[in-house]
Amino acid sequence: MVQKAEEGRLVHALEKLMHRAKREAGIGRSGGQIRPEEQMFLRWKADKYDYSENGDIGFSVHGERVIKKSWFEAAIALAERIEESEEYAAALEAITGLTRPANDGEQNLRRFVESVTLRYLEAPSGESVDLSSFILRFLKDLKGQPVRCGAEVHLVGLIPPCPAIQFTCAGTRISLRRGRADDVETESLVLPGRPGRQLLAPTAVLDIEFLGRGSVAIQNRVGQAIAILRLFKVGSVKYILLRMGSDSITDISGSGELWPINRQPAREHAKLGTDDTVDLQGFWQVMERAMPEHLYALAGTKSDFLSIAYARFCDALLENGLTERRIANAVMGLESLFLRASEQQELTYRLGLRVGRLLSVVGYDALTVKEVVKEGYRVRSAFVHGAAVDRKSKAKIVARFGNLEQMLVLLLDCLRISLVAVVCGAGDKERLVKVLDDSLLDREKESKLASMLKGLPKSPIAEELT
Repeated sequence: MVQKAEEGRLVHALEKLMHRAKREAGIGRSGGQIRPEEQMFLRWKADKYDYSENGDIGFSVHGERVIKKSWFEAAIALAERIEESEEYAAALEAITGLTRPANDGEQNLRRFVESVTLRYLEAPSGESVDLSSFILRFLKDLKGQPVRCGAEVHLVGLIPPCPAIQFTCAGTRISLRRGRADDVETESLVLPGRPGRQLLAPTAVLDIEFLGRGSVAIQNRVGQAIAILRLFKVGSVKYILLRMGSDSITDISGSGELWPINRQPAREHAKLGTDDTVDLQGFWQVMERAMPEHLYALAGTKSDFLSIAYARFCDALLENGLTERRIANAVMGLESLFLRASEQQELTYRLGLRVGRLLSVVGYDALTVKEVVKEGYRVRSAFVHGAAVDRKSKAKIVARFGNLEQMLVLLLDCLRISLVAVVCGAGDKERLVKVLDDSLLDREKESKLASMLKGLPKSPIAEELT
């Protein structure tokens, strides 16, 4: 009861404080004492935009310098003036009893006042501001409760179908669409001595919205989404721009833009058809529950056989350079999942046999998988020992798979579905390897292997491996 009474007193004080801010903003604007500053922006406009079915985007843009008004500095100055008012003192007294330590309450109240004054200054004349919504969001901040937050993620390496894919998974709203011309029509503040960023066109745009708190939660949710997309179908899926947004008033880290240092084009594109829409939703729901957080989280410091295999998978997917290096990473990812540290002999044979056995349960041709793994291991061994693939081996690869790049994609698909199998129930490495070996000789163990994989979500399979 005491807590509710104190909260009610704070709400009343905040309402009076917002009325004071509204009055001060109105008087300042009408009398000309408060004026916005002018800032120069570079606005890009698309002259041409062609989206091809293989993920290549041809576009051209021209830049226009535009002057825009900003109330940011004026809002800070007005907020400082309001902090000297009786209404602010009453709100500060009320909030101090609800927060520990007390200085947190003062810092949060300052951010509240700055947000309120900026909102009143930016609002067109005569437009009302929802007092209750502002105060409700602020109370959630004080209590550490989740608020609406989300991200707009510009991706490469993925070609979604038309129309967009939209669904909800575990309270998260998800929308995945193709890139458009307006995605490259961006604006940026012109600052002296600061070079402009390279414009890249996304092949896909992912929008997610959920209840959470802070930039770390948003980035982790984006990391999870990208990991799910990479594991659904082989593609070098990565973000080239991340726009974050949050309803939080006190946590400014939840809003802003992130640009990765490495913004190179994708090596492989995963093309999704309309018939993949339902499968992707089911796959997302299963993987969202099953995937360990340390595979994608910002603070994912845990190192185990699964995280090492996934890291090798990402290296093979995303890194530019020699195809042999990428093949070596893919094979080493499979080694992490299927070979024991104590095993030193017949590694190629063991690896091909186990991977082929596992994937045969979900529709792959075991002999084809075994052959891909065998030839991949040959390339991996040559590369790690500083040698080139010999002419005879390369000719065999070309005759069977077309070239090294095509064999790499098949290896990546083997590693992809193996990771999904382990995440979704194949269990720890020792148990998995034992069941795989025993299932080759024991029908009962064969049934156990099938049971372990019965919850595997459906995803596209490379036709060459079936």
